[in-house]
Amino acid sequence: MRKRSALAFTLVATFGFFLEYLGTHSKCYIYGDMYITKIFLMPPCIMVIWGVLGWLAWKTYQRKGWAAGLVTPVALDFAIMEPLAFHTGLWTWARTMTPRVWFSTVGNYVVYVWVAIFAISVWGWLERRAEKGEMDPADQGQGQIRGGCDHQDIPQQAQPYPG
Repeated sequence: MRKRSALAFTLVATFGFFLEYLGTHSKCYIYGDMYITKIFLMPPCIMVIWGVLGWLAWKTYQRKGWAAGLVTPVALDFAIMEPLAFHTGLWTWARTMTPRVWFSTVGNYVVYVWVAIFAISVWGWLERRAEKGEMDPADQGQGQIRGGCDHQDIPQQAQPYPG
């Protein structure tokens, strides 16, 4: 399970990296000077943020459905990340192809919805594969532990000592 989540997180973060590459290299926005390291004009921590936003979209989708899952990253960007970036200089919108809204652009919010769709789809696909009994390459060997016993043989909760 953890390896599937790590794989999904990595895929979403990589998708976010691709989107960041497009955004920074088309000069739609630039990242501030406070970042110590940048790779292809973007700070590596931004990839982690994309992974976290994707995970939050997935968890919200599981509890509240598609609409809530899709809105979660948009709401976090709208309410927290864009105002914070604007006031601290974390990033600055330069030229945009869509109208500006709040501290961001319409196109940016559309991108957040696409990332949520991607994240929910990836986590869902990996979960469906697990339910069908298909082992993901990342999960090889996870179903067995030493001695060949199955995880199902292990009690889910600690049992009190009978003595």
